Amino acid sequence: MASEFYPVIRSKLLEFRARFRRLVFVRGLCCVLSGLLGGLLLLSLIDYLVIMEDYMRYALSSGVYLIAFVVTWAMWVRPLVRVLDERELAAMMEKEVPSLKSKLLSALELAVEDREHESEVFRKQAQLTVVENLQGLVMN
Repeated sequence: MASEFYPVIRSKLLEFRARFRRLVFVRGLCCVLSGLLGGLLLLSLIDYLVIMEDYMRYALSSGVYLIAFVVTWAMWVRPLVRVLDERELAAMMEKEVPSLKSKLLSALELAVEDREHESEVFRKQAQLTVVENLQGLVMN
């Protein structure tokens, strides 16, 4: 059962998802670039200080690229590929916005799940409280 307040809650969750994905993208890009540049800088410093054979230089360069690939996967690709459902987004949003406490997740569950033992008035009141808290919230 979707109430009239559910679209407002859903739109704020979608805004939060877009913001989260944008921040994950920027964080991943920064981690990869700093890891790759730092590794290559360290490798060039070692190459300058120590006389190495070509195969050792190639092996160390390959190691730096392998580490950069692992960082790319762990910090950039994997979090972006992960699908976040509305409950996970609500829990993450409650952590970021302390005024929501556990109201958002409760209102979301009340809006989505239809149980016969719950009052319709209670559902609307819980969702109205969350909508009032979300109205002034700006995601950027």
